[in-house]
Amino acid sequence: MTYKNCKELKDAGFPQDGDNITSFQGEAETVYVNSIDSGSNDYCYVPTLSELIEACGGNLDGIMKSKGEWVAMKDRYKSSGECFFGSTPEEAVARLWIELNK
Repeated sequence: MTYKNCKELKDAGFPQDGDNITSFQGEAETVYVNSIDSGSNDYCYVPTLSELIEACGGNLDGIMKSKGEWVAMKDRYKSSGECFFGSTPEEAVARLWIELNK
C-alpha cells in the first residue's frame, strides 16, 4: 500500500496498532515496514488484507479483479450495490472501509 492509502486509513480512524508500523519518507512510495525513522512524523499502520476484510465486517460482499483493477463490492445483491476500486485488493478494500467509516 502507498503512503496515501495508509494516511487515508489513519485519518479515517483505522486502528494504528499492530506489527506493520511503517515509516514513509514523506509521500514517497518507498515503504520501510517495521521501522521507525526518528526524524519523521509520517508513521502509519499498514494493515493486511485479512485485517481490512475483518474491519469491514459483513459489509464486504466480494473482491475480484476486473479489467486489470481490483474491485471490493458492498451490497452487490442489492440494486444499490457499490464498488470500490484499487490497484491492489488491499487498496480496494481500504477504500470500502473508508467509505463505511465516513
